[in-house]
Amino acid sequence: MYSSSSMKPSSPSQANQDADDAKTYKELYQRCTDLVSSWPSRQGLSYLQLFRHEKGWYNGVTPLVGTMVADELFAPRPSDIVVATLPKSGTTWIKALLYATVHRREHPADAAGDHPFNSLGPHECVKFLEYQLYRADEAPDLDALTDPRLFATHAPFDLLPRAVVAAAPPSGCKVVYVCRDPKDTLVSLLQFVNEYNSRNGRELVAVDAAVGFFCDGVSPFGPYWEHVLGYWRAHRERPEQVLFLRYEEMKRDPAGHVRRLAEFAGVPFTSPEEDGGAVDAIVRLCSFDNMVGLEATKGGRTQLTTTTVPNSAFFRRGEVGDWANHLSPEMAQRIDAITEAKFWPSAQPDRALRARERYTALSVEEKAALVQRNPENRERKNSASTSGTGSQTVNCQPSFQPVPSSTPMSSSTPDVAAIVCDVGPIDHYANFPNSVRKVALMDSNKKRRRGGGRGERSPAH
Repeated sequence: MYSSSSMKPSSPSQANQDADDAKTYKELYQRCTDLVSSWPSRQGLSYLQLFRHEKGWYNGVTPLVGTMVADELFAPRPSDIVVATLPKSGTTWIKALLYATVHRREHPADAAGDHPFNSLGPHECVKFLEYQLYRADEAPDLDALTDPRLFATHAPFDLLPRAVVAAAPPSGCKVVYVCRDPKDTLVSLLQFVNEYNSRNGRELVAVDAAVGFFCDGVSPFGPYWEHVLGYWRAHRERPEQVLFLRYEEMKRDPAGHVRRLAEFAGVPFTSPEEDGGAVDAIVRLCSFDNMVGLEATKGGRTQLTTTTVPNSAFFRRGEVGDWANHLSPEMAQRIDAITEAKFWPSAQPDRALRARERYTALSVEEKAALVQRNPENRERKNSASTSGTGSQTVNCQPSFQPVPSSTPMSSSTPDVAAIVCDVGPIDHYANFPNSVRKVALMDSNKKRRRGGGRGERSPAH
């Protein structure tokens, strides 16, 4: 690992070694910069010109270079934890929750006046490998950091540093991944990009253009679907190394997810901590209402590559289903169709059979509601409305999945088939309902929005 150029040498020989290391680092960084700059580029859902990585991923020059340099140099420890997300998928919140959970004993959450969050934002406490640590000016001295070290990345799983991907505990570090509804992810990213563009006198990105960029994967570390599936498969293959979380589930049960983070990080809450309210204190500390009121949020800034961003820009309401206030039904349907096409092929036949069996058991009215919901299958309406079974005609696509409302939500479903045929980690990201009755309600709400204004929200998934 290269030493930071800001480290004071302990001897002349050490000074020479540091100078050689710094030169080597700069040469590596420059080679990667030259390579990335030679790749095709275009405008996209970003305030940066986006370059296309040889594996198909887009991003600006500096974060792509940072990703490549981290791949060469990052040496994980078994105690390391890397937070992985797509931009605007709950990154700030998961960083805050993880940091407060792991460091709760030296920085108690209920001792709010002395907590680091009063002077540092979550992105300064848990830094990005590609945006903050591996930069052009100096190599980070990560060896100087005490355990457990916490890092973050927006890189897809196959672009993580090779030492992270190749190793598994106890020799390798752990990864915490958070995904979010693609439509909410898109809207939040668009708001972030346009806020930056507005501050810097740049042209704003229109919503329809943003949808096109997002669906084409021309957004930072997009496309969304491959990013999510990459980490989902890694979680299935090595759950002891990769924890897969959903933003919507975190919103429903933040305390439960704080406990899961603690268990995964190897620092579970003790009975005295539980009795003393340590979990609830962390939830309160990291809540939106508390974090936005801190001076570090209101007046602080975070350095990301060559840009400084106000910490306040990282905080939006983070509401589930807010996309309905920004996207037209046609835009939402386009994203949902891609989600179905990307996630459905991974389903296993036995799960598909179970979905067909659930469909068969529906009433005539429930079948009609499901068929009407999918425009491509409206021609099935007559048979679904009259046969009473429909077992020979149903097209087992995700929007047809009638999952009983009593089925528990879980992010540890055994295989990718659960994404579309059962209640699993990604099922509702194509607007899949938890019960057939919600389908009719959601369709009804869409009709009201078309006729009565965009302010009304669809039900939370």
